[in-house]
Amino acid sequence: MKPVKVAQIGTGHDHASVIYNSLKKNSDCFELVGLAEPIAANRDKIYADAKVYTVEELLAMPDLEAVVIEAGKEHEVKYAQLFADRGLPVHVDKPGSASLSDWIRFVDTMEQKKLPLSLGYMYRFNPIVQKTLELAKAGELGDIFAVEAQMSVRHDKAKREWLAKYKGGALYYIGCHLVDMVCQFMGFPDEILPLSASTGNEGVTSEDYGFALFKYKTGVSFVKTCSSELNGFDRRQLVVTGTKGTMEIRPWEISAPSGIRTEAKLTLLNEKTAHWSDSSEKLATDVFDRYDEMMRHFAAQVRGEADMFSSYEYERRLFETVIKACGAKNCVYGEDK
Repeated sequence: MKPVKVAQIGTGHDHASVIYNSLKKNSDCFELVGLAEPIAANRDKIYADAKVYTVEELLAMPDLEAVVIEAGKEHEVKYAQLFADRGLPVHVDKPGSASLSDWIRFVDTMEQKKLPLSLGYMYRFNPIVQKTLELAKAGELGDIFAVEAQMSVRHDKAKREWLAKYKGGALYYIGCHLVDMVCQFMGFPDEILPLSASTGNEGVTSEDYGFALFKYKTGVSFVKTCSSELNGFDRRQLVVTGTKGTMEIRPWEISAPSGIRTEAKLTLLNEKTAHWSDSSEKLATDVFDRYDEMMRHFAAQVRGEADMFSSYEYERRLFETVIKACGAKNCVYGEDK
């Protein structure tokens, strides 16, 4: 198996360094040629061991096989589009853009050129989320009628002030992970009610409390994400409810040496199911790295050994759903938000 020759564009996203490290350590999958940091304000973040290129140098590199875009929210799609035009597979951090129209243009280019596309929605490759998707596809959970997703944290004041750059704030920044989970299990909603707000915590006026309702014929699903929630990380959870079974994933991620692990409860309808007490099966994963499987899957896509996690059309409609959940029409950043 020949490693994919890959470069990373940008260090702007919070998780850019761990993606870079994942590319390095999975050397059986990737040959990491180096890094380009096109955003002048981020050049003090360049990693000490990185071989540094300009974007133009990477675009001209004849044997480059793929790129990973971690340039930051309002910049990502610009650089993703350049490499799509060049004809390279692209992994881009979620949600991929701050503009719906720019995102659709990029995904259209990837589809027209039949290029592998990967998104940094980290929960897609969580082992218990994967198991839940398998159960759902096999009909083991019955007809799924509701998904409840929560992902909160306590950010410092500076981070919560930074969220004001984007319409939807916390929902755009981290709640997009949850919107993806709802749509993976429920499909796309009939109606979206954006309900984000500002807690006013420490005088911050950004929408640091993200909330949206997704209406379906069978009921209502919701996402909730708050950047001012003490112990919010421990309360991150996903509940998938069907007519034959419920999966409750919580804690979604538990810090562990060299990675994280996940715990869950699975309750399936049978003659032994107790309706007034807990009769669930307890599930727990081994320790894993949040990003390794995602990056390894991207390498497999580039080599033609794996399909995209979701279709081009799904990725177009997902971003449209994120934008609507944020209360925006096209852009969440700048004057158009």
